Amino acid sequence: MVVTTFYIGLTRLQGDLNHAKEQKLLLYKTETEQNRRKKLIESTCQFLKINKSIDGIAPAYLDHFIVDDTHKLIYCFVPKVACTNWKRVLLSLRNPETKDPLSIAGNDTHQANLFKTLNQYSPEEIQTRLRDYWKFMFARHPYERILSAYRNKLEESYVDYFRTRFGVDIIKKFRKKPSKESLEKGHDVTFLEFLQYISSLNIDDWKKSFNEHWRPVFDLCFPCHVNYDFVGKYETLETDANYVLEKTGLSGYIKFPERVLSYKKQPTRDVMESYYRNISTLMHRKLFEIYKEDFTLFEYELMYL
Repeated sequence: MVVTTFYIGLTRLQGDLNHAKEQKLLLYKTETEQNRRKKLIESTCQFLKINKSIDGIAPAYLDHFIVDDTHKLIYCFVPKVACTNWKRVLLSLRNPETKDPLSIAGNDTHQANLFKTLNQYSPEEIQTRLRDYWKFMFARHPYERILSAYRNKLEESYVDYFRTRFGVDIIKKFRKKPSKESLEKGHDVTFLEFLQYISSLNIDDWKKSFNEHWRPVFDLCFPCHVNYDFVGKYETLETDANYVLEKTGLSGYIKFPERVLSYKKQPTRDVMESYYRNISTLMHRKLFEIYKEDFTLFEYELMYL
């Protein structure tokens, strides 16, 4: 009995050691990849001749930089790139009793004035926080991101706001002989009409022309102006999120939600072909022109599906 217990304990210990070794190796690989990503962003910004200084960015444009003064974190949130779950994590950190971020309703994370953002600080406070706080952001393939926005806000929306605010105008501009119901509700915008709308927007001022759900990441988080400690990707979300929590010393307090638990629909990446396969070469070119910085900085390929 004693011998059996000893071997069980030894097996568990060996298992724990192997797990720790695997985790250490994974963190090392993530850090190596992260260094490569940041070097690429640095060299690309230099090639694009973009002055890497936040001074040229008006404070009003820093409204997507969530500031956590308690933990000295800055998170630039990008809609349709797991920002709801990251906001859940940040809210959970405020309340030690909230161990499970998924206990916070998704809609509750998007309430106005729920988080303090960088634009609410003085210029001196902005500079101090950008220098001293741990800064991170996440990117996603532009095609996948705008398709996700379309599916969530126009195709299968649970609220009418985006359909009445954008859908009605899209149908008026891009549909021949729309029905009265479509003009009233904006409920049946096609994906091609949505792309036509995006490609018609003024790229001279993204903030004024683009809704945040399809505004380029480049203009939301300014990766050429902010020296991020970590630039994550949606494609490696789980590994990258775990690294962020480990690196910031928060992994012992909170766990990033798993996608399968927080999203019920079929993943957008699995349905890409069915939406993009009939898109013209001209439309692809227009989309690339809009999102070219996102494609280049974050190493995404233009997809001709």
